[in-house]
Amino acid sequence: MEPIHISQTLSISNHRVFSADLNEHDTVFGGKILATIDDNSSIAASRVARIETVTVSVDQVNFLLPFRLQDSMCAESYVSGVGHRSIEVFTKIIGETIAMSGDNDCTGATAGSIAGAVIGIDNIPENWTRPFNGRMHIYLKELPEYLDIEEVCDRFEVLAKKLVME
Repeated sequence: MEPIHISQTLSISNHRVFSADLNEHDTVFGGKILATIDDNSSIAASRVARIETVTVSVDQVNFLLPFRLQDSMCAESYVSGVGHRSIEVFTKIIGETIAMSGDNDCTGATAGSIAGAVIGIDNIPENWTRPFNGRMHIYLKELPEYLDIEEVCDRFEVLAKKLVME
């Protein structure tokens, strides 16, 4: 058998948290998280075994922070060891806050703004910007209702370059 590299077994899946996933504390059921781990891990294991596999045991699970409604759960699994009759799979689930309260997905917008500042307006694909007609809608009372996207990107680009130089 040829050596198998971790990248050949990597399995990534994303799940958006909906109300059906929540327990009485308004966080994701632990069982839902364990099922996500098992599902994703089975794909990584199957990439090595190429036959049906089953989960026999789980060594350790650490719930560091809860997932909440509308968060994104990203599971990453890869084979970390292979025995004669066993496969060890490492899995982590990382949460992303996509929507906070009623503020229109500010985390995703901020990440996009930073990415745009780093790569520059000319490197953003036109099919991403065309629907905005060169402007973005603002919900802050102190600002006009719409701002010019190119001006905002230029401002972010200047700030990003300053940060890189420091």
